[in-house]
Amino acid sequence: MQVNNKYFDFNNSKVESLVQESPVGYNGGQVDKPVNFFLSIDYLILNLSAPIIESVIEKNTSKYFSFEKQKYTTRIFKHVFKVDFLGKKLGTLTFTPLSPILKSDFVQLQLENNFFYEYNSTELHDLLLELFKHLGAQFAGVNRLDISLDFDISNKKFFNPSDLLKEWETGKTLLGGRPKTFNIYYEVQEGKRTMNGFAIGKRGSEKFLRCYNKSLELLKNPKYYIDECHKKNGLDSDQIWRIEYQLSGKFMASLIGMEFYRLFIPTYQLEIFQLATSNHFVWRKNEGRTEVNKNPEIPTIDFHYLKNIVRGIYLGVDREKRQKMDNPIESAKRLLKGCFREYYKDQTNLISLTNFSRVLNDYNLGFFVDKKLDFWIAEFDKKSYLTSGFNYAEFQNDFLTVQNCEI
Repeated sequence: MQVNNKYFDFNNSKVESLVQESPVGYNGGQVDKPVNFFLSIDYLILNLSAPIIESVIEKNTSKYFSFEKQKYTTRIFKHVFKVDFLGKKLGTLTFTPLSPILKSDFVQLQLENNFFYEYNSTELHDLLLELFKHLGAQFAGVNRLDISLDFDISNKKFFNPSDLLKEWETGKTLLGGRPKTFNIYYEVQEGKRTMNGFAIGKRGSEKFLRCYNKSLELLKNPKYYIDECHKKNGLDSDQIWRIEYQLSGKFMASLIGMEFYRLFIPTYQLEIFQLATSNHFVWRKNEGRTEVNKNPEIPTIDFHYLKNIVRGIYLGVDREKRQKMDNPIESAKRLLKGCFREYYKDQTNLISLTNFSRVLNDYNLGFFVDKKLDFWIAEFDKKSYLTSGFNYAEFQNDFLTVQNCEI
């Protein structure tokens, strides 16, 4: 694929060798034939390391970029600059941290939304590399990435949001995965309500999902560049919906082998999106199984179909396995339960109760024990450690005796 550098005369692309044209020409926003969906980055804040940024901006010699100091600061940074590319706002640069906890060369770049739609993936990648080169900056990570999938609800390869929620409300379907918040949004017109979106999770969490009526939003807040991308991708109805994931820096940092250039590979974007749905946006048919996740999964997005269109090299995306840190508090909690178990088995074993008391006091875990004690007793009763039952009154007396001895 040859990059159309109609805007600039530089090319630093690593993306080039990893993007292959599909039969419909999908390359991250510009297609030759309609595909009836649109996948794109919608919001991006990059973390950079740029030790000489202040002097570079002061002596700006770039023929592509210009910088304008803004008359405000942020809670985190002293300097805020608007960045223009060939006279058009590219984004906002913030640098010189106000807190000594942050490194002095820490910089953030927030990109303008329209650049994700007006440039293809390779062009935007090359443009940013040129900016980094000019600023003497190195990519240091992603602070936030929003990635969206727009689709026509008449396309059977995708779910119908209204139908999905109706089946959920009637108990036919279940939302799998871990516990999470779920909010439904309605619009009221002429006294009647219409569901126009929902959200899963919280904005401050690792991943936050929004699904909403994009056609309706564009009527209220027109964006010509999104409309143009929709039309090029065969999305020209009034029933276009968007499912969008807001991914935190913590989520992005957990991706194995994540590098800057990969962000601009459409296949990698699709893999990130699919990974985000895992154990989060998973719907299941309610067959009455004791565990929700043992019910059969209901397909909502046909990723096999998408991957047949978004052709290229699929690098494989996975997250680092979460390792439970063996921190002192967690160790102390386990030790408390173990000490209490030994006392439960033999209420004459005051050594175990003494150790229990010491750990409780040393780590200030009285509130924790107060919440857990009844559960522990119920668990041990079920395991039949005792034939005569646990004497709670004796425990209270023994515990007070041990506490007084400790003092």
